Amino acid sequence: MRLRHTRWWAIATVVCALLAAFVPASSAAAATTSDPVTGDAFPTVTLKEVTSSDGFVHPGIAVSASSLRLARRQVLDGVEPWASYYASMHGTTYASRTLTPVNGGSEVDTPKSDAFNSQGIESRFIQDAFGAYTQAIEYFITGDPVYRANGMHIIRTWSHMDPEKVASYPDDHIHAGVPLMRMLAAAEIFRYSSVNPGSDGYDTSWTDADTTNLTKNLVTPVIKTLLYGNTFFMNQQLYPIVGELAGYVFTDNRAGYEQAVEWFSVNKSNPNRNTNGALNSLLRVISADDPLNHYGYSFVQHQEMGRDQAHAWDGIDIATEISRMLTVQKTRLDPVAGTVSTKSNAVSPFRFGNDRLLAGADAWYAYMTGKTVPWIDTTGGPGKLSEAYRGRVFQPIDELYNIYRYEFGVDVKEVAPNLAKVKEQADGPEFFWGTGAYNFWNSNPDYNPDYWLSLPEKVAGQTRPKQDSPLVRMAHRAIPLDGRSGVREEDGRDMVRMRASKKGATIAVRTLMYDSRNGYSPVGVLIRTNGPATLEIRKDMSLKPYHTVSLPDTHGKWRYVTYDMDLGILHGSTAGDNLAYYTVVGASDVNVDIDSVNLQAKAQLTPPAFPQGQRTTLVGVAGAPLKRSLAATDSGDDTLTYEASGLPEGATVDSTTGAFSWTPTSSQTGDVHASVVASDGRTDTVLKLDLVVAPDRAGALTAAQDGFDPKATYVRAPLQKFKDAVSSVKATIDTADDSTFSAGLVTVQDAVKALRLLNPKLADGTLSYPALVTSSLSEANVWNMTDGDINTFSGDLRAPFTLDFGTGFGVRADAFGLRARYNFGNRSEGANVYGSNDGSTWTLLTSRETTNTTPDFKMETIPVLSKVQDKSFRFLKVQVDDPGVPTDPNYPGISSFGEFRIHGSRVETAQAVKSATLSSSNDDPARAVNGDKVTLDLVATQPLAKVNVRIEGTDAEVTSTDSEHWSATAVLPDDVDFGRALRFTADYTTADGEPGSTVFQTTDGSSLQLWNTHMVPDKIDRGWVDASTPQWPGTGTTAANGWRMFDSDIATYTDTTTSTGWVTVKPTDGSSLAVDAVLIRPRAKFADRANGTVLQSSTDGGKTWTTFLTVAGVTSDQQWYTFKLPQHAVIPMLRVYDGHGGNANLAEVQLLRSDSSSK
Repeated sequence: MRLRHTRWWAIATVVCALLAAFVPASSAAAATTSDPVTGDAFPTVTLKEVTSSDGFVHPGIAVSASSLRLARRQVLDGVEPWASYYASMHGTTYASRTLTPVNGGSEVDTPKSDAFNSQGIESRFIQDAFGAYTQAIEYFITGDPVYRANGMHIIRTWSHMDPEKVASYPDDHIHAGVPLMRMLAAAEIFRYSSVNPGSDGYDTSWTDADTTNLTKNLVTPVIKTLLYGNTFFMNQQLYPIVGELAGYVFTDNRAGYEQAVEWFSVNKSNPNRNTNGALNSLLRVISADDPLNHYGYSFVQHQEMGRDQAHAWDGIDIATEISRMLTVQKTRLDPVAGTVSTKSNAVSPFRFGNDRLLAGADAWYAYMTGKTVPWIDTTGGPGKLSEAYRGRVFQPIDELYNIYRYEFGVDVKEVAPNLAKVKEQADGPEFFWGTGAYNFWNSNPDYNPDYWLSLPEKVAGQTRPKQDSPLVRMAHRAIPLDGRSGVREEDGRDMVRMRASKKGATIAVRTLMYDSRNGYSPVGVLIRTNGPATLEIRKDMSLKPYHTVSLPDTHGKWRYVTYDMDLGILHGSTAGDNLAYYTVVGASDVNVDIDSVNLQAKAQLTPPAFPQGQRTTLVGVAGAPLKRSLAATDSGDDTLTYEASGLPEGATVDSTTGAFSWTPTSSQTGDVHASVVASDGRTDTVLKLDLVVAPDRAGALTAAQDGFDPKATYVRAPLQKFKDAVSSVKATIDTADDSTFSAGLVTVQDAVKALRLLNPKLADGTLSYPALVTSSLSEANVWNMTDGDINTFSGDLRAPFTLDFGTGFGVRADAFGLRARYNFGNRSEGANVYGSNDGSTWTLLTSRETTNTTPDFKMETIPVLSKVQDKSFRFLKVQVDDPGVPTDPNYPGISSFGEFRIHGSRVETAQAVKSATLSSSNDDPARAVNGDKVTLDLVATQPLAKVNVRIEGTDAEVTSTDSEHWSATAVLPDDVDFGRALRFTADYTTADGEPGSTVFQTTDGSSLQLWNTHMVPDKIDRGWVDASTPQWPGTGTTAANGWRMFDSDIATYTDTTTSTGWVTVKPTDGSSLAVDAVLIRPRAKFADRANGTVLQSSTDGGKTWTTFLTVAGVTSDQQWYTFKLPQHAVIPMLRVYDGHGGNANLAEVQLLRSDSSSK
């Protein structure tokens, strides 16, 4: 929520009328400073510095005139680091001499759209503002008039927006403020700089009209409508202040400026300090005597670190930008109140709160680089530091370090050692963001690339590092956490040396930004060792390793080892996000040098792979030959070599084939541990061997069954295979030859590995279901709901989520546990759990809805209704029936869950139907309509005692010839549903009395498409249809893009170039659309984007819209979704509107009317 204050708008109106008095040509308060003569192709651009009667310095938005002159001089003289920053900026499209406004219309300096009312327009604003800023910088440095003309075109285009069409939209206050600042920073440079005229006759002089238009049509309405307020959530408070401050400086609005300064520093009038985004609340001092502080000492914490580290980083960056903006204006603050002050005790914004910004940033950098930092939930709730985005931090520009070190003389290494460490490991202006090349000069409004213009002269000569590959270099991306690791350089190569020990040597590695974690996702670690060791990898030092990698003795050679980050192996948040702890365990004389981590190992390496995995057990009998292939495979067809260590006497591994051979003696019974290394010359893989020698065959068979628990309940099919394998070996234990017996033992071992518990349990005793289900959620998000972490969650959902336990299984529950995501108790409020055996017909299970559990966010354990306690269900659905108040009114209908528990057990059901086919009396064999006779034929694998069939909710007539062949028939009623596949269920009991799995799908994949002959589609003429944009990325016409939604082709789809967009249908023949129902087909592979789309009607030609349908519940891209209207609607003009960021991605929309309605 935001509070709209109005007391200074009257002042702003007067100020706008006086703006002309402060342009350079007429300012009586101007103070002129000479600019150096460059002698280049164009005249040197000069700046006219002005101090207005309200005390504002011009040019003075984000960068001072003196800093601009210094930056230009250093660039032209080739002085580092300015030269490199400029070169990187100059290489971007924003510095192009042919740059044109993204929002440019068909006429010069007119906008394509003059309505600032959506995220789509905002995205244009972000690009154009950054382009204008870049062009202004280029003009000042080079004097090239083309840059001035380009920038002025952009500014003048946005100066012609319609102030009446500036309207609030989702997240407007977050992303519009920074681009407004950049646009005005460009305007300040053009406004107060000399003009080098171009050759095309375009007048690039800054005029009074430019000031008035920009103020009236952009600055004032954007601040008033989109940015103004002081109750935004946490760092969302700071984003709009950037734009507000820039606007107030540009318009010389002292009242607005001073209010925004206080909102930045203290924001005293915000009633909720826990969500207050002002500097002294966001970066909070936690005193030693705070009753919630269990650390025993005072510290500064960043409140956003409890949400995620991306938001925390943004908060630091934006607070730094604001502090620089105030510094450029020579603004100092009251050290307590945070208001603008000229008193002797007033402080720089950077020093406000006892260097609060520095302290908060240092705590954040400490956590991001792997250190443990204090943090408490100031609400008294269960909040904790979030792992989300931990380790994703880069430092292409050292703003805070430079400011505190060179402007204030602070010993940063002593006061803020973590910030200093990241500066030591800094990036250059061009680096790799994960595996993708990244230029610091980009339009992302979350970062502050323009600081390079304000670099202090004292950094002259400092060169920035150059990253020539996406390898994560340990010397630049890791920190040691004990005294056994450190950076060293050898032959021009830097590395981290880790001296192993029994307790382990540990480093923390950041910026591990994986390309993908879906499927096999190897990560390569380039190592050099002088002995074997073990690498343990964790996301947190308090947890067990999620990977334990055996490191070979590389004999002083550089070799890769790999580990797999596949989400199918490391479920949910098991491995964290972008930071890992590497611990090397081994003998104290073993050194492990680590050069780098290769995030592109899947494409660049072909590591040898043992089919046994990382470890295998070989079971043998004393006196009998034990032979086994330990050959690895290599996807690159490289020649592999093998080296074994720790083998018992007499055992060998062939160095070229990997063949293992050993005939153990009677004195060698027992267990032996060894290892085999397969190498392709670049990557080594270690296989751990556990050799078990039994004195006789009976003992060997017992050893082969290791891992089987006779007290456990297993899934029937793999349990039977295990029993069959054991029985087979027992049957020939005295007669089989050694080779056959050994092969039998392997079969038993494989059968043990294949066993699956019927009811695996979580630590709290509830069902561990993630590995047992498929879901409408991603696999990672299913696991998130059982990890006990209140910060990980289901994802933000716009539809219920489902769990499918699969054919042959169901869940019989006594209760369900649901827990809200931290800080979002409202989004899980009003939820129920439902059960189904066909995925279509749902039964309410929970005895009450969830509540809003703020502020403690405790788990709610809700019993199931007594009438369903003994029933099992294949499908579960969690659905919000009575939603709480939305967090943001712009985003209603979002649900999320932090934890979900099932108190109950999984049960197996018989799978006795091998064939199920459908047929219809309709002339079209794939169709069924009202009045048709539908037949379901079933063939069973065993006699059935009872079969019950329902077709479209009607009991069917069931007959059988021999208890294995069954037929069910039903006539579809006159009011049968339409626009989807026909539904049926077949429940049965076997002759042995065992309940069977509900059959609700045909076995041959066929279906009958259901229709009702009373429903008639509305005819849509192609000429009636239009869209907000052409098809992404700008292909064709807007009308063609809109028509894809109505062209009767599910392979095509509307796709707007902006995240939000619309399609309209306006009959041109005077008719209206008659609608009783709507059919929706989502875009293939992007089904969820349909949810939240609304259908609206207009009776005034599109001036106002009334929503009559909201699309929800879409989970599959393989079906149509039917939405019946509560009453017949007559629609003169239709709009399909996507305001939630799905690019209007619908494949088809069909409007249906009943023939009875038309009559």
